[in-house]
Amino acid sequence: MAELRPLADDLNSDARALARMLRELFDGLDVSVRRYAARRHRDAGTFSRYLSGTRVPPWEVIMDLFTDLAEHRGTAATPAAIELVRGLHQTAV
Repeated sequence: MAELRPLADDLNSDARALARMLRELFDGLDVSVRRYAARRHRDAGTFSRYLSGTRVPPWEVIMDLFTDLAEHRGTAATPAAIELVRGLHQTAV
């Protein structure tokens, strides 16, 4: 599994905060971007841009991450965690 590239220096703080959180969620899946994108029938390049902070994903993509992480770990995210990410998402949008 390849490591993600560092976040660009020119990202605004809202995009950076969301990208960091998405990376944290994604890291818990122990899968490559390409493999995850294929599993979810998504474009790997687009998903990579979500994780790099250059594009804000639709909320559905973030909920898919929560769902897949819960399945992988065997435990669901707390409502507080989901609301934290929802706030970051709304701010980044």
